[in-house]
Amino acid sequence: MTTPVPPPDEPDIYEALIEVLITASTAHLEASSHFEIGLKHIDQSLELHRHSEEVMEQSLAVEQEAARLMSEAVRLIRSDPQENITRAIALMADAGEVNRRARAISAGAYAITRQASDEMRQGLSIWGEGTAALRIGLERAATLLQQARRRQTNGDRPDAQAA
Repeated sequence: MTTPVPPPDEPDIYEALIEVLITASTAHLEASSHFEIGLKHIDQSLELHRHSEEVMEQSLAVEQEAARLMSEAVRLIRSDPQENITRAIALMADAGEVNRRARAISAGAYAITRQASDEMRQGLSIWGEGTAALRIGLERAATLLQQARRRQTNGDRPDAQAA
């Protein structure tokens, strides 16, 4: 079965279809690269979030140790102030150091969470660009196909062969 050639004043539907497929394919390739980059950023973000949770657990443990040291220092002062004041001062210094470490760990956790959030935002932005590129390509392809189809109707019967 041969495909009839359209009249000279009408475009070839197969050429139009080829153009449509190339347009859609190009848009899909462009979107795919954005999706790949977006997924890498999301993976990085999830890894940073996991690390952030570990840091937050460490921070909590340090804060609990500081609270224990402060309680011990207060207990020593109350039980025998003269004898235990030196020990209480040392424990309070230890508690202060533990609190400084807790603050540093918390700051680190915040920084990691912030970085993860930035990575996630960037990944989603790229993902959105890719989706938009794909949508535009498919819309262009559909428009071209509709235009080509309308011009190639050979009357009201799209399947009729050209006379």
